[in-house]
Amino acid sequence: TKEKFERSVIDDKFYELLRLYANSLEKENSLLFVLGFSFADEHIRDITLRVANSNPTLQIIVFAFNEDAKTAIESELRIGEGFSKNNNIKVISPLEFLDVNYPDSEVNKGKSKDLEEFDFETIVNEIFKPIANLIRIKAQL
Repeated sequence: TKEKFERSVIDDKFYELLRLYANSLEKENSLLFVLGFSFADEHIRDITLRVANSNPTLQIIVFAFNEDAKTAIESELRIGEGFSKNNNIKVISPLEFLDVNYPDSEVNKGKSKDLEEFDFETIVNEIFKPIANLIRIKAQL
């Protein structure tokens, strides 16, 4: 039927995307930044975990929206259960980011009002723009 044909095309496209995803993660020294994804989708989660365990040079950094999301993501990825043999998955919450990057308690207090949740704009401004600036500076040297 037409519906069966459409479904198989969609399934083929989905399978192809998952294959490309896995192949990219299997490359040496790959880095994956994850924003806005909980790993509740078992297809993507299982591929990610399989590759993380087989590729010790892969680094996965997951930005959790808040502390509750961090707990949920770590549960989905089975972090702390000895499942990740390469310890190459890091889930970062906004509070953890503040503690590491702004250890001065006064600066941390001021920033914590602005950084209670990791939304896309905050991640871009607090993480990716500073990285881009560092790359630009290094390229000029």
